[in-house]
Amino acid sequence: LPLTKLTKENVPFNWSIIEQTAFETLKNALTLEPCLKLPDFSQPFSLCTNASKFALGAVLVQDDEGDFQHPVAFASRKLSKSEISYSVVEKETLGVVFGVTQFKSYLYGRKFTVYSDQQCLSRVKSFKDPTSRISRWLLTLQEYAFDIIQKPGRLNLMAD
Repeated sequence: LPLTKLTKENVPFNWSIIEQTAFETLKNALTLEPCLKLPDFSQPFSLCTNASKFALGAVLVQDDEGDFQHPVAFASRKLSKSEISYSVVEKETLGVVFGVTQFKSYLYGRKFTVYSDQQCLSRVKSFKDPTSRISRWLLTLQEYAFDIIQKPGRLNLMAD
C-alpha cells in the first residue's frame, strides 16, 4: 500500500524508509520463486481467483510434471468505491469475470478450470434468481468453457 498511495492524485511524492522497504520487498518477491512459466498451449490452463474487501486477484497457472501449479501470469486490481459495497458472492463472481477477461487471449476457445474459495461459485452457472449485476457477468462468462472448483482459501494462496 505505501507504493500505491504515491500514485494518487494530490498526494506529495515523499520517498521514505517505508516506501523503500515496500519497494525492496516487491522487487525481491518478483525475482524469487515462483517465477513465471512460459505458457504451453498444448496443456490446459487453470485460473485461481480471489476477492477481498478491497481488491481482486487472479493467477493463470499450468500444472507441471509434478502437478505443481506454476504461475503463467498474475493480475490484480483494487475495487472501486461502489464495488467495495458488493456482497461476497458478487465480489467473488466479479473476481472470476476479471480473471477470465484479463487472460482472454489464453482462455478463449479452450476448456479450463477456475479455482475459487467461495463454495457457491461452483454453482454460479445455475443460479436460480441471480441479481441483474450477476446476470450481466454470467452473459460474459457464457463465452467460455470452464468448470469452477471450490478450493479453500488456505490452499488458494496464489490468488491472494
